[in-house]
Amino acid sequence: MQTQATRLTRNWRGALLALLFLAPSAGHAAGATLTNDSHTSTSKPNNNFDAAATVNVSSIEKGFLRFDLADLPAGVVSAEVEKATLKIYLSAVSAGGSFQVCQVTSTWTEATITQNTIPGINCALPSPYHRRPVR
Repeated sequence: MQTQATRLTRNWRGALLALLFLAPSAGHAAGATLTNDSHTSTSKPNNNFDAAATVNVSSIEKGFLRFDLADLPAGVVSAEVEKATLKIYLSAVSAGGSFQVCQVTSTWTEATITQNTIPGINCALPSPYHRRPVR
């Protein structure tokens, strides 16, 4: 049985610079550049998907995105960021549902991440902000 997945194409990598905006408390906005993207799969726990053309998200696959935050104003620390906006464009949706956006709490690289080396994840974000329906 083939698992249906929501696929995020890498073609939007360059456009994401304009789509993730961070707003520090001082009222400034800054963009962030996507630097790493990959996914893991419980059905293939030793596989690395960094060469895949998509980032898959499904009941058995977790997508990972990393952004360079160097464009934040000097001296701004994460606790001072009041808002972050991420727009994701999907190339296919096999069925309606929802997904979570969670904080990755330990290091990972797109060249080495697998289900067996998955980094720590914190999904304790405010509920109105981390679940969005997919149609």
